[in-house]
Amino acid sequence: RGHRLARFQPIDTDRQKLQALVAYRRDRVDRLVAEKNRLKAPTGPALGDIIADGIATVQRQIGAVDQRIADLIANAHDLARAADVLSAIPGIGPVTTRTLLGAMPELGRLTRRQIASLAGLAPHPNESGTIKGRSRTLGGRRTLRPVLFMAALSASRHHPDLKAMFQRLTAAGKPKRLAIIAVARKLITIANAKLRDALSSDTTTPQSLN
Repeated sequence: RGHRLARFQPIDTDRQKLQALVAYRRDRVDRLVAEKNRLKAPTGPALGDIIADGIATVQRQIGAVDQRIADLIANAHDLARAADVLSAIPGIGPVTTRTLLGAMPELGRLTRRQIASLAGLAPHPNESGTIKGRSRTLGGRRTLRPVLFMAALSASRHHPDLKAMFQRLTAAGKPKRLAIIAVARKLITIANAKLRDALSSDTTTPQSLN
């Protein structure tokens, strides 16, 4: 029997604001990367001063939106509580915490398989006729995988259990990239379980994280 997704719950105003801020920050970061690459291009020197001004502007915008995100979370009980839970997990830093809160409101409310699939980290068999290949991770929300990949890199060094997992997988011959994806999948299931436990123990705000 397939796994049923949790019943839809309307997103509250604070989380809608957070989603908009996180999306805008992601756009600004992409723009910053593009401008820095433009500066390195052969035509970069001819436009160096203009590009540098643009880079400085984008950096200020990122700083401003980071402050707004921090203020929003600090002043919203449910988001602040969830942020505390997530940031206590080794490997999950401020950017990952904010991205998960903004892009994955279902976190803490789904099964581990559902949450891994939503993050684009669930393995799917690569089969064509009689040919069987290595499983691949497909689908999910495009914005989550890069952030979780970077978080997994950190967790593979700082989270005791995930560090041991990474070392065990690589020692067994698994390519490092695939080992990091496995760590990322385990990391998001840990985050899901931690938030689920926090939700179930919160008797004062039963509607938190809607």
